[in-house]
Amino acid sequence: AQVLFLFILYSGIIFMTFEDIVVNMCNTYSCPYNWFLRLEIFFYRLYPRALRWAMAMAYAIKQINEQNVLLPNITLGHAIYDSCFGVPNTVEAALDYLEPGADNNEPCYFGAVVGAYGSTLSVTLSRFMTLFCIPQLTYASGCKCLSDKRVFPSFLRTFPSDKHQASALADLVQHFGWLYVGTLAVNDDFGRSGVAQFIAEAEDNGVCLAFREILPKVRSDLLIQNLGRIVQRTKANTILLYTNEPDLFPFVEEIIMRNITDKTWLATHPWVSSPILGKKRYAEIFQGSIGFILRRGIVPGLQEFLKSLKPQVTLDYKTSFFRTGLSTDQKRTSSPDHRLCTGNEKLDEVESSFTDISQLRFTYNTYMAVNSVAHALHDLHICIPGEGPFGNGSCAHLHDLKPWQLLLYIRKVRFVNNLGENYHFDGNGDSPGVYELLNWQSNDKGSMEFKMVGTYDLRAPINHKLQVNDVPISVCNEACPSGTRTITLTGQPFCCFDCIACREGEFSNGSEDCIRCPKYFWSNEERSICMPMPEDFMALYDPIALILIILASIALLLTFSVGAIMLQKRESPVVNVTNRHVVGLLLLSVLCSLMSCILFVGKCSTFSVLFRLLFPGKPQMSLMKYFSDFGIICTCVIPQFIYCTIWAIAGFPHVIMNTNMQPGRIVIECAGASLAWPLCAVIYFVLIASVCLGLALKSRNLPVAFNEPKFITFTMMICFLVLFAFVPAYSSTQGKFSLATEMFAIIALSYNLIGCIFMPKCYIRGGSGRDKTVGNRHIR
Repeated sequence: AQVLFLFILYSGIIFMTFEDIVVNMCNTYSCPYNWFLRLEIFFYRLYPRALRWAMAMAYAIKQINEQNVLLPNITLGHAIYDSCFGVPNTVEAALDYLEPGADNNEPCYFGAVVGAYGSTLSVTLSRFMTLFCIPQLTYASGCKCLSDKRVFPSFLRTFPSDKHQASALADLVQHFGWLYVGTLAVNDDFGRSGVAQFIAEAEDNGVCLAFREILPKVRSDLLIQNLGRIVQRTKANTILLYTNEPDLFPFVEEIIMRNITDKTWLATHPWVSSPILGKKRYAEIFQGSIGFILRRGIVPGLQEFLKSLKPQVTLDYKTSFFRTGLSTDQKRTSSPDHRLCTGNEKLDEVESSFTDISQLRFTYNTYMAVNSVAHALHDLHICIPGEGPFGNGSCAHLHDLKPWQLLLYIRKVRFVNNLGENYHFDGNGDSPGVYELLNWQSNDKGSMEFKMVGTYDLRAPINHKLQVNDVPISVCNEACPSGTRTITLTGQPFCCFDCIACREGEFSNGSEDCIRCPKYFWSNEERSICMPMPEDFMALYDPIALILIILASIALLLTFSVGAIMLQKRESPVVNVTNRHVVGLLLLSVLCSLMSCILFVGKCSTFSVLFRLLFPGKPQMSLMKYFSDFGIICTCVIPQFIYCTIWAIAGFPHVIMNTNMQPGRIVIECAGASLAWPLCAVIYFVLIASVCLGLALKSRNLPVAFNEPKFITFTMMICFLVLFAFVPAYSSTQGKFSLATEMFAIIALSYNLIGCIFMPKCYIRGGSGRDKTVGNRHIR
């Protein structure tokens, strides 16, 4: 015999009306075989999408009955109630549902409930259904509290738990580096639990909370105005609106009045695809908003079914339902002479969100809820006695079906949906899902379009769930530019900061702190990168070096000239009397001193350092004038040569790259391990010069013909003057200027020797033919 099974789809028109709309829904029963729905609607505006959800339920039942595959010889029926998005209507409908047939004394076998819209209403409804273990499937209730099977054992949903949405939003904030976010949550289970989880996860990721406020469930102008002030004053660029769509409208009007257009709104699934908020009036406010919503589905044949509906078949109306209800997108006039519907209007001739199937989300969820129950009934119907899920392998029977038996089958149902995916409920009664990330973008008409810019797949691995394109950032302050670092503002959250420039030698490139440049590198003027330091040394093209080299070259020419004259007149009495061999050594000493100046020019090297140390001194050569043998040479020169050799080995003279002398520059200089080495060399220089000066002064009383002591005296005095000027000048200069001081001292001493010792010897006047005696020598 054919068996007819009836079940109720609760709150089919779940959010059918708003803005003080009154809806009266009356049901006439013809149980147990057929139910027909009679609606008397008095309204200002109808919500077409919610009506589409209800009609999707009716279409799913019609499709199952006509295909006669899942439930052969079984016909499904339905009854639709309206919660009016309120707890009182929900309670009234629940009580009416639990007493079916009370008015007509005919038995109606109710199997399952589908609804309601929103977590608060679903919780209210579930309190009643749980008492009788009646399976309840909702398509738009995300509160994670409903996953607790100890409290809601008969509750299931084709919509993912909001714990996934809160996690998705927290991951989104982390992905884009949004450090400063405010939250507004509706004052119900959906808003409070969802935003609490979001805040917990976001703060773990380092997000700073600008504010945490509650949207009133019952309209309060004072509270709404206060929320408007908070949003207007906050520095946060991104604000999360964790709320249902109807609870959002009073706040939106306040935002429009305050003209707050510089915020990016994070949207939750109840309003992220709202066609009302997407209209041109709200475009300037919500442009750029972003949020997650359940992935779109496909219901083949639904659009044709919706367009085939006619008022006289579906509704007993007293107003122009199709004109002002379904054609909500058409431009209306305020004329009182509206033409009433005849009942023969064609919906394919108008543009309405009722027949728009491009965004089937909640509609697809209701469709899947009906199919889940149908597949559960199919599993129940094909149960083989002895292999059933109940005691002793028994099976349930459709003519005597208990709600808890159907609940067991729905929990275990598994089937392949029309998208080719395995569909089932987990242990908490939740279904897996994939979120789409929608971004609100303006179109040519000035209204909003919902563009998919990413996905969040709950089935993917943890680090690969979020796939998203780049969108704007949100921080208390804009990120500090390159070359600056952050400094926390006193009394502000940690993510509020100011930007100050990095110090010299430091750089930053998008980081919060300045980083010290590596050795031998220096930051550029913008402090954004590090560049190799310029090297500072006595270069050949340096003006000071050029002047000193010219002076040294002139001195070299004079030295060679004196040497040439001495060589030419080597047999003359003047040259002979001065011991030309010693004079030659003295000239060689001056020549080497002048040539050593060349080693000061250019970049220092190990060779130049050692050569400077090993070069012999000058004043000790003057001492040779008083001795006829070369013993004095060994006495004066060899100790200094030995000392310089030890200095070169033990003192470890080397080239250093000095970066402390001039910030941002490398001063290349020669240095040793200790200042004691050059100090001892200077002391030895002073000692030899003092001996020379003493001997010269002691010989000042010689005959007039012996002018040599006078010249040596002048030479030593000038040496001391140069020395006294050199010491303070050298100690007060650095880098190439100290080298220039040293070069100048050497050149000055060389000119001193040339001018006071050698130039007088070049004045040779030819003899008159008479013999003159100079000491024991005769000059002709």
